[in-house]
Amino acid sequence: MTGVAKNAIQKLTRELGEAVMQYQDNVLRNLKCERVQYSLGITFFCHNFVRIHQTLRMTPAMKAGVANHKWSIEEMVDLLPEPTHPNREKKSN
Repeated sequence: MTGVAKNAIQKLTRELGEAVMQYQDNVLRNLKCERVQYSLGITFFCHNFVRIHQTLRMTPAMKAGVANHKWSIEEMVDLLPEPTHPNREKKSN
């Protein structure tokens, strides 16, 4: 790995850490643990699969060879499980 790549990874890690801390301070204090897990998962997925990064000119997942295209929000939402509400009965059609 070149020095440029290491610097880019370190910068990305630092920025992501700062963003997560800011996110936690602003939003996560009053959320239930399960919602926090979903929220962070969606955030990381968007960061790595949906958002094209300026320095990479592609998503980090594409750069790492994990994805072969930029994912759309619609593709990401299709992966999410159906929401369940423990106190509500399922409607039958």
